[in-house]
Amino acid sequence: MRTPGSTERLPEVDAEAIAGAARACRGVEALLGGFPEVATYLPGRRVLGVRVTPRAVEIQLRAAWGIPAYEVAAGVQAAVVPLAPGRAVDVTIGGLGDPPEAGPPAGGPTSALPGAAGLLDARVPLAHVSAETTKAHGDLLGAEAMPMRATAAA
Repeated sequence: MRTPGSTERLPEVDAEAIAGAARACRGVEALLGGFPEVATYLPGRRVLGVRVTPRAVEIQLRAAWGIPAYEVAAGVQAAVVPLAPGRAVDVTIGGLGDPPEAGPPAGGPTSALPGAAGLLDARVPLAHVSAETTKAHGDLLGAEAMPMRATAAA
């Protein structure tokens, strides 16, 4: 067992092997750098999404849509622990992949929003301008609740 004052040296850890094992796990779309950057710097290259410290191996990733986060994290930990003897394995899910694409709604076009196909029906306007020039209905900023009024300068 390692104690804080011991001079026992832990075995070296192969960050590239850890990255490969993490990427191969079910539900992992990609390894992420994040902020502050999670990376291991090697001569002439870096391994994004894996940081090796004397006490732990940190992994940051983007998980696939539809797989519970705890399953993704547990799978990555199980795959990486044998590659990082004597170190904790910390997994951070820093992003979530896009939901699967649903086809266009029956009889209508898809939404113009990227990644939102099938989630919004483009035939229904999100906001429209009233015939009155002082009010916008459905405005997300609340113009309907607080109509704009022209004021005369004194």
